[in-house]
Amino acid sequence: MAGQVIRVEATVREDKEQCVIIGLPDVSIKESRERILNCLHALKKDIDMKKITIHLSPADVKKQGASYDAAMLLAVLQAMNKHPIDIPDHTCFIAALTLNGELTTFHSMIPTIHQAILLGFKRIYIPPIEISLFAQAADVELIRMPDMPFLLSHLNGKNPLFDETSLF
Repeated sequence: MAGQVIRVEATVREDKEQCVIIGLPDVSIKESRERILNCLHALKKDIDMKKITIHLSPADVKKQGASYDAAMLLAVLQAMNKHPIDIPDHTCFIAALTLNGELTTFHSMIPTIHQAILLGFKRIYIPPIEISLFAQAADVELIRMPDMPFLLSHLNGKNPLFDETSLF
């Protein structure tokens, strides 16, 4: 099995409230719509009368699994921001979401991270999991984040890297 880079982009416009995911998503990705909408509410984002379109490209490649959740939510937030965060091309976001915005694991997470490393990503944001398995990938920065608010603060330069001891 070989991985493929999937680009995630979103638009948000004034229209009837709706969220659509396009680009050959499977059923689990279509369910991401509800997780994303719940996270937007948890982040206190106004989505009344907003049509959100999330595009996963290339459009002709079937996508499956919850691994795109965090990237899709981030794309929507970027589209809503007047001043989007500058995210370098070599950066990847791999995480499922809970309804309140926590980053969480999903089935086949380890192989997905491995494929992202093989595809050349140098900075990979993931849920707070054990990463010693990837110790040999010295030129890759695996950044563990507990939830979307922490991730957004970090991307805006306000939070240092996540330390699991800060949870206690």
